[in-house]
Order: sequence, then structure tokens, then C-alpha cells
Amino acid sequence: MDKENFKVTLVPGSFTDDPVKAIWFMWEQSRCDDSIEVMEDRYAFLEDEGYIIDATDDEKKELVEHAKINHIKLPVDGMRPDERFKLLLQMDVPVMETLKYSFMLENIPVSFREQLVRHRIGAKVGPNNYVDDEPGIPEVTYWSQTSRVRDLQNFVQNGNFFTPELDKKEKKPIKVSEDGPGPIEQLLDPGFTDEEVFLYGLRAVQWSYRELRAREYPPEIAREVLPSCTTHRITWTVNMKSLKHVFGHRTCWIAQAGYWHPIIQGVLRELTEKVNPVFRTLANPPCIDKLTGKYKECIFQHENKHRMPGGNDPGIPCSLWIGQETNHGVNNIDNARDPRLRLNLWNDQANQKDHEEMVKMMNQYGTFWNRDPLTGDSR
Repeated sequence: MDKENFKVTLVPGSFTDDPVKAIWFMWEQSRCDDSIEVMEDRYAFLEDEGYIIDATDDEKKELVEHAKINHIKLPVDGMRPDERFKLLLQMDVPVMETLKYSFMLENIPVSFREQLVRHRIGAKVGPNNYVDDEPGIPEVTYWSQTSRVRDLQNFVQNGNFFTPELDKKEKKPIKVSEDGPGPIEQLLDPGFTDEEVFLYGLRAVQWSYRELRAREYPPEIAREVLPSCTTHRITWTVNMKSLKHVFGHRTCWIAQAGYWHPIIQGVLRELTEKVNPVFRTLANPPCIDKLTGKYKECIFQHENKHRMPGGNDPGIPCSLWIGQETNHGVNNIDNARDPRLRLNLWNDQANQKDHEEMVKMMNQYGTFWNRDPLTGDSR
């Protein structure tokens, strides 16, 4: 099972199904002394009439007159509820903390859970690479399926494990025999693929788990031999401010977004399809200014430079960084002014595999961000 089998589902009954309306009322009550009934009339009017801040003067006059006739007091900012929600979503306003959502994540390996729980109270990019805990950001909570009572005697046959990206084709000779589980040369014929070696280890663990259970040890004892790739379910409850913070870092090309991508994509899909399409605006990488929507700066300059030709990181550099920054550490690319020329110069120095991976990732992130993956402009 690979990361494409990760599944994200909004837990029924765990969320505000009309967040635009809820936030509108909370925001409006903080700026007036009107009763809830008066505000309800105002909200209904705004929904029906579509009163928006960028309406023409004539349209505003007509709407204001209509409101007076019906004894309806318009909001000071003149914004339609969904427009106001969209604006507040991009700002760090505490009222957004009142929105909470619970997601059931399925087929999640224990190793990924260790990344997920680092967002216990929020996260920030830190000096130790990628993400560190940061006090003061509203907390999130987790509730996971436990292996203490779950019987996993057939976890290999049932596919309850995560398979990393391993070579499935090339046969290679055994490289390590000492300190192995017995005479490994007799257990594995020389010429096994990387994936076959991985699966051999899982089957050996499964045998150990079964033997301990057969010797009448409970699951909470036998589970100690289980690998970190064993999969389970976990419920992730998060308020909107914390979710924005997670999105702000985990939608990044560099910051483990490849591993997080199916989770973030699933969360975004559930929110936009089951709650409100306005949540589509969450899918911005941290290099995009949350208010202007324009590229500002990359927070992973060092990591990207190491992915350039001649660097020591085999990963693919971010296309936005190539297109928008001017200090790549490669002279001919730095001297090019046009973003697409910079990308073409990178392609000229990349091998065919890296070129194909760049095309794939640009398509993937461009669709996810709903932006041009080279300029950062909205599509």
C-alpha cells in the first residue's frame, strides 16, 4: 500500500456545516447592538440581494433604498457574507478559531503519525529543518486506532502496511549477511529487488508477532515487534487557524509536501465539496503572500540550492523558486531574467529522469495551488 491509498473523510456531525453564516453572525454581533432577529433579516437580505463592496454607486443606492424600505440595517463594510469570510480566512483573526473540523485519516503508517503529531499545537519553520513546535498556536487533537487491542497477525496478507518508493525491477545480490536473522543467504536467493527485501522483513516480523500471540502474549506485548510502516486510522481534530498554519507549510514543494500531499489534498477536497468551495483559497504555499496573493520569498533557499545541478540533494528544486528567485548558485540561470528561460536552462542541465519528474511535479502542484507553478499567478 502506498501514499495514494491514504484516505481522508470528514467525520459526520463533527463540523459547522455553514461556516460562512456562523462567522458572519459572530463578526456582525461584535460590531453592533442589534438583536439576533435583526441580524437574521440582514443576513437573508444580503444573501438574496448580493450586496458587495465593489458594487457600482447606482447599484449601492438601489440596494440601500431597498434596505430602508424593508427596515434592514446594512453592515458598515458592505460586504457579502462569503466575501467577508474569504477575507477573514486570509487574515489571522481569532474568530476563525471557533470553526473546528474532525477528519478521519485511514491507511496511515505509524511513521507518518510521528510527523502529524508535531502539529499538536501548531508549527513553524525552524533552524532544525522543516517544522518545529510553536507555543501559542491553537492546539489540535488526535485520537488513533490502537494496536493494544487490535489483532494484527495477518497484517502483511491484509495489506496493513505502507510501502515506500522502492525499486521493484532491478535484481541485486545480497549485500549484508552478518548479524542477520540466521543464514540469510539460504532464505533469500541472490538477485532480489529492493521491494522484495522489504517484504521479506515484514514477513519475518509477522512470524514473530504470530509466535508471541501463540505463546499467549496479548496484542499490547506482541505489538512491540511491529514496524513503523504498519497502518492504522487516526482522527485529527483541528480548528481553522491551526489548519491554515498546517496548510501554510505542508503545501510547500520542499517541506515534505510530497508525503503530505494526499492528506492535504483530501482535507481540501472534503472541505470544498462537503462544506463550502471558499476553502479552496487555503491551498497556497508559504512563499505566496496571504493578502496580496503574489510571490514574496522562499523560506527554503538553502534546500533548493542543494537540489540544483552539482548540488548534493537528488531532489527536484521548486519551480516557483527557479522562476522567481535570482540567486540559484548557477551563473547562467541567475543571469537569465525570464522565468521560463531559467527553467529551460535548468532542463538543459538535468537528466531525462529529473526533467520528467519536474514536469510531473509542476502539473501536480500547479493544479493543487490553482496557480502557475513558475510565476505563482492565479489561474
